[in-house]
Amino acid sequence: QVREIEMQFQSFRDGPRASLPESTAIRRVFSESDIIAHGRDTLEAIEASQRPSDSKDDGIERSTSRQIRYVCKFMDYLQNALQLQDSQHNGSARFKISEVVKDFHENGVSPSVLNSALIYLLRLHDAGVQLCTRSLRSLFVVSVVVAYKFLEDGSPSNKYWAEVGQVTLADMNALERFFLCAIRFRLCISPDEYAQLTGDLAAFRASSDRARTPLAQRF
Repeated sequence: QVREIEMQFQSFRDGPRASLPESTAIRRVFSESDIIAHGRDTLEAIEASQRPSDSKDDGIERSTSRQIRYVCKFMDYLQNALQLQDSQHNGSARFKISEVVKDFHENGVSPSVLNSALIYLLRLHDAGVQLCTRSLRSLFVVSVVVAYKFLEDGSPSNKYWAEVGQVTLADMNALERFFLCAIRFRLCISPDEYAQLTGDLAAFRASSDRARTPLAQRF
């Protein structure tokens, strides 16, 4: 099926528009400008469009909810682990870091942005910046903001993000500068690195001994 669509696309691109039958999947889903602009990248969307819409939407919603739960579980684990390590911290945290994750998601932050923020936190840690209970929230907030700005076409102002993350605007601006310099502006993420992160999150969620999972040990 994919090969047939590739041949139809090739014929459409190189020949007159009439050479592609009106009944094909490409014509039903995409305009001529869409196909020329995106080429092979449209094939996955074309195949997805053939599935019943209700089933497709339900699958996407379940996948999104699952990924958000994974991030929430790991961030709460990390917060608890830092509490145990931080000798200067007294008592339990006044907030759960998973609530910050949920607040971001409710304000339009996708799982891919949250996953990328975790990768940036790992890079920050590898650069020698030690996470602690007091800094976790602020550093996670700024990592999400940096990931959102890098991955999405447009971003609200830092004033908006400061309100969502419950930090001051001055702190948000200073943290963003510090964060980018600390990771040396390395914002690109390879497909392999992203796949490893999502796999590690799933392994963490499924493990009965989470402290020994690869993701937990990286922090």
